[in-house]
Amino acid sequence: MADPLHSVDNLLRVLTEPPVTTVTSGGRSLLYSPLPWVSRIYDLTADSSQADDVIEGNMEVASELHRKLVRFMRESNVPGTPPEPAAGAADVIPLTYSSEWEPLGIT
Repeated sequence: MADPLHSVDNLLRVLTEPPVTTVTSGGRSLLYSPLPWVSRIYDLTADSSQADDVIEGNMEVASELHRKLVRFMRESNVPGTPPEPAAGAADVIPLTYSSEWEPLGIT
């Protein structure tokens, strides 16, 4: 069963897919989804209308924006956020927007 959600317009909706989360920093905007091939990244300085997805050539930028999202979620105690790794352990969270379908490291 899907989770109900109150959106910004305060109407109750039932989610059938995970929502897309936006992280913007340094003129780039990541629209992140845990679903495969849904995430996008835009260069807002060159493409303010967000028409040209440039994620394929900007995986380092996407990874950095994703790290910021995970860090924010952890600091805000968002339910379902991956916990901090044990001391000395690698922090790896799978990013489904990777064209190689491999987890990218979170540092």
